[in-house]
Parts: sequence; C-alpha cells; structure tokens
Amino acid sequence: MVERTKDRPLANGDLSLKEAWVLFITLGILSILLLLQTNMQTIIIGFLTSLLIVLYPLTKRFLLGPQFFLAITFSACIPIVFSMFGQLDNSVVALLYIGNAAWIVSYDSYYAMSDAEDDIKIGVNSTPLWWKDKTIFLINVFKIIFLVCLVLIGLTKSFSPVWFIGLICISFFFWHQNKLKENKKFLEAFKNNNYVGLSLFILLQIELTLNGFIT
Repeated sequence: MVERTKDRPLANGDLSLKEAWVLFITLGILSILLLLQTNMQTIIIGFLTSLLIVLYPLTKRFLLGPQFFLAITFSACIPIVFSMFGQLDNSVVALLYIGNAAWIVSYDSYYAMSDAEDDIKIGVNSTPLWWKDKTIFLINVFKIIFLVCLVLIGLTKSFSPVWFIGLICISFFFWHQNKLKENKKFLEAFKNNNYVGLSLFILLQIELTLNGFIT
C-alpha cells in the first residue's frame, strides 16, 4: 500500500510469507550463534536489543514518534561493541550513543517525510506527522546535537584539529540536505546521510593514524 516500498520482495510477492519466516529464523539463529561467542555482559545487552528490534515495527501504530524508538534500537550497537572489548565504562559511550541516536532521528524523519501521505492512509505515525510545520527545525536541532556530541568526544579524547575541521566539513552535508528538502527531495536528503557516515568513518581513521589507537 506504500508507493515507495510496493516493489520490495515480500510486498510484490517475489518472496512468500513462509520463505520470509524461514529467512528470518535462519538469520536469527546465526545471529544468536555469533552473540554467544562474546562475553556474558554483551550477550545480555544483545538479547535486550533483540526485543527492541521485534517491538520497533509495532511502535509505528502506538507511538507518535517511532523514530525515537528506532534511534534507541539502532544505537544499541554502540554499547554492544564497547561491551565486547570490556570498555562499557569508556567516557565516550554515552556521548556516542546520544549523538548517534540524534542523527538517526534526524535522517529517519527525512525518510518519513517521503512517506507522509501513505502513512496517513494506512494509519501509522511518524515524527513529521507529529511535528508538522516544525519538522525541519527539529530535524536541524537533532543534527546539531549529533555534531555537539562529536565535538565533545573530540575534546574528551584530545583529538587533533583535523577532527574538528572534519566536523565542519560534515556539517556542509547537512546544509545540502536542507537544500534538497526545499525541493521536496526528502528521500535524497535521507540517502545523503550515507556520505555523512562515510566521512565520519574516514575522519576517525585519520585521527587514529595521527594519534594511534584511542581508548
């Protein structure tokens, strides 16, 4: 019933519901086997996260802003990774979690804007339907939270000036997304965040090279 997703395998009939369940169970078992290779703390966090993953699709019908639940769920990968290395008490975990969650809320709100008409028809919620004319303003607020968290991480870990210059460069992607929004290219604005993630990854690799392994 959603224009953007009607050609996906399950929606168009290329994949049957039974086949989807088989695939889901297979991938779930493989994921559990991988998780069991880690320590007990990570296993507990992983299983709690799996509950969030299962609940997320339902939140679109019961929460005004399911993007927040998505942000909490997707960002769980951060404590999982730090837990695997026994660094859950690392000073940057909270900042990285909050910053990543804010970024997710911002880009998934663009995604939801492209589906707004269909969401109204099928009766599901999203931040754009909740925020209405304040949507772009609030998206930008969450982008700023994301950048502020990255700045604080750089200060906490005494990163080089390269880190902060790189964050300024990344902010231009956000400026470009606002330009795309003005032309109602919401899906393109969402996809532009791929470049934000890639740029941040490259920036971190440069910082690691300059300063060695950072703990």
